[in-house]
Amino acid sequence: MASSNRIQSPDKKGETLFINPNFVKKILSETRARPMLEICGLLLGSSGHVTEIMPMPNIAPNPRRFFEMETAGLITAHREARRRHLSVIGHYHSHPSGSCLPSATDAALAHYGQYWLIAAFNKIEGWYACKSGRIEGVFLPCELILHKSV
Repeated sequence: MASSNRIQSPDKKGETLFINPNFVKKILSETRARPMLEICGLLLGSSGHVTEIMPMPNIAPNPRRFFEMETAGLITAHREARRRHLSVIGHYHSHPSGSCLPSATDAALAHYGQYWLIAAFNKIEGWYACKSGRIEGVFLPCELILHKSV
């Protein structure tokens, strides 16, 4: 039987995202390995279930404050996801500042209907980008449910 745990995001009123706890561990490990830089990657899956994470290099001119993924890498990731009957359902990145709240820059980059995981040190929080978000006018908190069968 699959086990599950919940990571409660602040003021849960948004979506729910199911994710394997090993993926969360990998994201947090990458965040701790590069504490002064924003790390980033993609969430692959479908219908609010992350079935794979895909780390991506951060090519931003100032990776201490921003993240940017290479266009060619994004195209390759989308093609690979489609080939495997998956979708890119969101992104993850870190905030070296220690805050898991989405920034104004995050809001400017957000596409509605996408999940965002933001990591800082030993914590991670989920967000859902939508037109009626309370955070930066774009994001709603997203409850993360750690589920090993995902």
